Amino acid sequence: MKKKIKLYGIFICIFMTLMMQFQAFAFDEYAKKQGIETIEVLNSTRGRLISSVDVQITDEGKGTIGAYAELLCHEAMDELIIWVYLERQVSTGSWIAVSHKQFDWLAEDYPNQSLNKAIVSYDIPNQKRGEKYRLRCVFGAFSDDLGSENWRAATAALYLE
Repeated sequence: MKKKIKLYGIFICIFMTLMMQFQAFAFDEYAKKQGIETIEVLNSTRGRLISSVDVQITDEGKGTIGAYAELLCHEAMDELIIWVYLERQVSTGSWIAVSHKQFDWLAEDYPNQSLNKAIVSYDIPNQKRGEKYRLRCVFGAFSDDLGSENWRAATAALYLE
């Protein structure tokens, strides 16, 4: 009887381990389908202030790259910042920044609104065709009462035709 219980317990542990691995794999595939290669929380418990981020890179034609970044917070913040870096691949696994911009929003500039969302969308012209590019973004949310949180995200490589 003890042997059966022991085998049953081992079977349950193996089954639960396999199920947890499956869950992690499913999330990874979902993130890649959204065009995001990596998301990393830099200095806080995941999701304390920032609810979600989104980064997208598009080929707008004629050497122009479209950049889109979105930051959504759980509640109103005093300041939101998005740093956007366009990087070109120079060799496998090696990237060089070719363009960067910083965007910031202060709650005092929006007295009649809740500062809990920031969106950036712009074009970056005159990029070399026949190269691979990616967007890397750093997102920051700051509140005098709640502290701060930073996330980093990068897109998959885009081949510019």
